Amino acid sequence: METALRKPGSGEYQSARQEIGPILEGFVYFRYVRRTLHIVTSKLLHKTGFRRLPAAACLAMCMGFFPVGVDGKPASTSSLPSIAILDLVDMVDNQRRGMVTDMIRKLVVESGRWDLFPADSAARKLREFNFNPALACNAPQCSFDAGNILQVQYVLFGTVAALDKYNSFTLKLLHVPSAQVVWTDVGESKTDILMERSPLLAQAFQASIKKLSPQVSERSDGTAKTTLAVLDLSQPSIQSRVLHERVSTYIYRNQHYQVMDQGEQAELLKALEINKYSVVPSNDNMINLGEKLGVGQLLYFRLYKQESEFIYLLSHYDVERKEQILQMPAQPSVEVSSLFTYERDFFDALNAKTGKKGAVAGSKKAQSLGKANSALWVSLAVLGLGGGVAAYWSLNGEEEKPGWDPGAPPLPPPDIAK
Repeated sequence: METALRKPGSGEYQSARQEIGPILEGFVYFRYVRRTLHIVTSKLLHKTGFRRLPAAACLAMCMGFFPVGVDGKPASTSSLPSIAILDLVDMVDNQRRGMVTDMIRKLVVESGRWDLFPADSAARKLREFNFNPALACNAPQCSFDAGNILQVQYVLFGTVAALDKYNSFTLKLLHVPSAQVVWTDVGESKTDILMERSPLLAQAFQASIKKLSPQVSERSDGTAKTTLAVLDLSQPSIQSRVLHERVSTYIYRNQHYQVMDQGEQAELLKALEINKYSVVPSNDNMINLGEKLGVGQLLYFRLYKQESEFIYLLSHYDVERKEQILQMPAQPSVEVSSLFTYERDFFDALNAKTGKKGAVAGSKKAQSLGKANSALWVSLAVLGLGGGVAAYWSLNGEEEKPGWDPGAPPLPPPDIAK
C-alpha cells in the first residue's frame, strides 16, 4: 500500500515511521511528523492544524478516539451494523434504477437500525478498486465483491420491474463475512405514476424495510445446505423473467437451500446432452433429472400464455427421497396479480409442509458443483450416460406418456433453449 500513496518529503516520511509508524483505519493512514498529524489516503496528503498537539494525543487519535474515515471525512463511530445498498436492477432492460433505490436508502436511514454507507462515497471507492459501479448487480458474487471493497457487514441488492399494471420488486440481504444471503423479500404495488415518484411503491418498500432488522439478518445457524435447482421451462417473456426472479428470491429466503446457478445448470445439462425442453414433467423424470444434476431438491417452474390467459405451474421435488413435495393446480388468469397470489400461496404451503426451516428429513447435503464436478459430468456424458433429445424423453430410459398438465401446449422447441 505504501508505494501507492503520495508521500511527503523523504525526511518527514522516515521520521513518521520512526515515531509512531502507520496505523490503518479503513483505508486511511495516520502519521505524526514534527508535531503535525498527517492523514494520508490513496489520493492526497492532508495536514491538520494540530501543531502543538503532543505525540501521545495524536497516537490516541490514530487508535480510534477521533477516527477519520475515507477521503478525510470523519469515520462513523456507530455501533449499528454497516450496510451498503446497490442500485436495484430493472428486469425489463437490465439497467440500474438509482432514483428508485434512493427511496429504499431513505427508509433504511429513517429506520435507525443500520449505518448506511453513502451511495456517492461508495461509487467513488468502488472505482478506486476498478469495480465499475455503473454495472448492474443482482447476484451474491458481485454484491460480495462490493461489500469487501466497502468494508461493510451487509449489502442489500435486488430488482424492480414494471409489469402490466404492477411494479414488482425483490430484495436480498447479503452477510459479507459469511458470504450468505440471510434475508429476502418479494413485493409489488399497483402502478400509479412514474416508478421513481410512486407513493404506492414507496409504501410497499416501507412495509418491506420494516421487516429488515439486524436480528432478522442473523438467523443463519451454519447448518449444511441442500442444493436446489430451479428448472425453468417457461416461454421467454418479460413476465417469465420477472416471475423467475421472484421465485428465486422466495427460495433464497429459506436458509437451508443453496440455489444452483443457472449458468452452472446449463453447463451440466449440455455436458449430459440433455435438452430440458424435451423432458416430460412427470414425477419420475423430475426425480431422475435432479439425480443427474446432483441436487437434493428440484423446483419445476413454467409460465406460458394460452390465448389471453397466463398459465403458471410450480412443483417441488425431494430428489433424495424420490417424492414430490408439493404441486399446485394451475390457475389460468389474465391478471398478473393472480400470478403473484399463486406463487405466494405455493411458497406458504411449501413452508407449512416442510416446516419453518424448510428442510425435509433425509435430504441431501449441499454439494460443491465446481469445475471438478463439471468434468465428472462431462465424463459421464462421454460414456453415454447423458441420454439424448427426443420429442418425449424419459430420464430413466423408458418412454412415458405425458401424465401431467395434459392440456398444456407443447414445450418450446429446442432452438430457444437457454
